[in-house]
Amino acid sequence: MFARVSPGVVALEVKSSRDGSYTGKDWRQRYPFGGTAFFIDPDGHLLTAASLVEKAGRIVLTDVAGRELSAGVVGISPAGGVALLRIVRRGDDPVTPLVLGSSGDVKVGDRAVSLGNPYGTIQRTGQVALSSGSVSGIYQVNGHGAYRGEVLETDAAVNPGAFGGPLLDARGAVIGILLDAFSYNRWLGTALPIDQVKALLPRLRRREEPGPGTIGIECEQRVIEQHRARITRVAPDSPAEQAGLRRGDEIVEFGGAALEDYARFLDALHALPAGSSVDLVVLRPGEAPADANREASAPEPDSLVRVTLKVGPPTEALPAAQRGTLGLAFKDDEDSPRHVVESVDAEGPAGKAGIAPGDVLEMLDGKRARPTLVASILERKRAGERVKAVFSRDGWTREFSLVLGPAGEKLAPAEEK
Repeated sequence: MFARVSPGVVALEVKSSRDGSYTGKDWRQRYPFGGTAFFIDPDGHLLTAASLVEKAGRIVLTDVAGRELSAGVVGISPAGGVALLRIVRRGDDPVTPLVLGSSGDVKVGDRAVSLGNPYGTIQRTGQVALSSGSVSGIYQVNGHGAYRGEVLETDAAVNPGAFGGPLLDARGAVIGILLDAFSYNRWLGTALPIDQVKALLPRLRRREEPGPGTIGIECEQRVIEQHRARITRVAPDSPAEQAGLRRGDEIVEFGGAALEDYARFLDALHALPAGSSVDLVVLRPGEAPADANREASAPEPDSLVRVTLKVGPPTEALPAAQRGTLGLAFKDDEDSPRHVVESVDAEGPAGKAGIAPGDVLEMLDGKRARPTLVASILERKRAGERVKAVFSRDGWTREFSLVLGPAGEKLAPAEEK
């Protein structure tokens, strides 16, 4: 197996960023032994961990024959933990693609093999390092960088430099991508399940940044029991409806952990990658007796319900002409995560509601306003649809229910209040 698959594994090094935010030396300080990538088709496409190549400009790959190959990022999903690369070909030299298997049937105890470039073995010795072990766990992480979701844990060695390499099953098929999340406490490595990656590949090939997946619920925070999130809507035919979740259920555990911070819960909920799974525990209110003659009877007691949801694909973005608009523009400040209003169309939805320059968008459509998420939400909303938006100004916070206007409205600055 090793002789068959190892030529498809390469060392990875980033020489520069595309926006000048870091240099090759800066990247080397973070990843002193480089990283790993592997081919997935004869056309020269490769997969690696997203954290290795975020904002990457020039990428150099080294194969076991000592050839240096230039590569670029085709598509990247920080939320999904994966990046798709492609080499810049020189001549007709063939590549050795690895076979993408399935992580859906993987069980704890199954054999697992890690391949990679730990401590720069490919550049130094021309040899891919192999370590054999087993799948020691399958669980969810609440945050490694931008990634939140399911991981495969393995006791096969995953040393620095092997990150981005493949985790294989006994037949040599890829079941995961090694993440730079090695646990020195448990002395175990983790890998991104390959089924999640395969769900993202079509969009990555189209050079689209896949948005987070969806489970089809909207929530609100309980005022008294603040460690709960009440489900206010379950979308038809969504993963949530298929799992039996109902309006009125209250989420008390998410991803195997008690719900302690509502804001963090929202971040995790809306960053779930498509194809992943998430475990929820909900408190279901007891139902009133169905018999009208039993009015004096007590309702059924509340019950805890445990469900596992398969995260669905992100909703497709609408054509620009069909999208709705809030009728405002935000300040373009890459150094600030805050959505500060810069200008407002006085006749648009925001202007008519009294939103003014200087106001800060805190939440949109039940989600915390984050740089890529706001654009992603509005790309999927039609004119005439209603959205809830929470703005803050000078110490107060207020929720607005806004009907989106048609795209292409002229933006005229409104008077600041």
